[in-house]
Amino acid sequence: MARRMNRRKKAGRHLRIGRVIVALGLLACSLFFLGRYIVQAIQIQQINRQNQALLMQTSAPTASPTADAAAARAATKAPTIAPATPIAARAATPSPSPTQAPRVLARYQKLVERNSDTVAWLKVNCIAEINFAVVQRDNSFYMTRDFNGQMNMNGAPFLDEYCSISPRDDNLLIYGHNMKNGQMFGKLRQMNSWEKLFANPFVTFDTIYETGTYVPIAMFPCSIIPATDYFRFYIRNFSGEKQFDEFIQRARELSEIHLNVDAQYGDRLLTLVTCYDDAHNQRYIVLLRALREGETEDQVVQKYFRRWK
Repeated sequence: MARRMNRRKKAGRHLRIGRVIVALGLLACSLFFLGRYIVQAIQIQQINRQNQALLMQTSAPTASPTADAAAARAATKAPTIAPATPIAARAATPSPSPTQAPRVLARYQKLVERNSDTVAWLKVNCIAEINFAVVQRDNSFYMTRDFNGQMNMNGAPFLDEYCSISPRDDNLLIYGHNMKNGQMFGKLRQMNSWEKLFANPFVTFDTIYETGTYVPIAMFPCSIIPATDYFRFYIRNFSGEKQFDEFIQRARELSEIHLNVDAQYGDRLLTLVTCYDDAHNQRYIVLLRALREGETEDQVVQKYFRRWK
């Protein structure tokens, strides 16, 4: 009997020790991943600050007199990341002749030299964290890599691989992770606030070839598979006015807040996309249109975003 009790005590002791070891192992793993999460978030902030500093070194966004788009990309002497993977959509389009090639804006020259995948800069005026460079390669590369091409769970905001900025598609799609730490598009849904919109509803979206200011039309979660909240946000070019109007109407129906901003066939659209509910195949969408020639921010504010007292 005594031997049995001793064996049970030893077995219980070993079981407790085993549980402690497992608990310590889990704690160590948790601390490791938490530490990596924090470090990578800090790295993203540093990259954004470095890129913003590059923009500050150049004055007004005027066209470069010395380099066109092809020359700027070829001028990268020591690229941080490997050359871009060929994209079918680009390969199918004949390259413009040197005289037709658009010129990279002077303020974005250094960014293109730092990373030849750079295609744009995005700034949401009412959300300080959304102010960063946009890249383009295949749709998987920057899901897990930062602007410098280093592995990072925050990824980098990227333009859909099939979108073209020159010639420009009707609707440009930008993807970014919905990070809990607020990086990338982690705070995008904060645009769904009249207080934010009244403060400043505009989004700056410059491609490396031209500048642009955009105003929101609709913002909403939607399903990416056929369902009651299904929306084909990924249309890049419209077949005609009918398809454009149906696209805008559907976005307005889904929008969480009612925005009276008008949209006309021929307007340039910008669609910001982030995760919302993966279990239900949902994404969160912010749909915007560019200000038209001669249309000012003041006019838009007075017409659509003026506080009524």
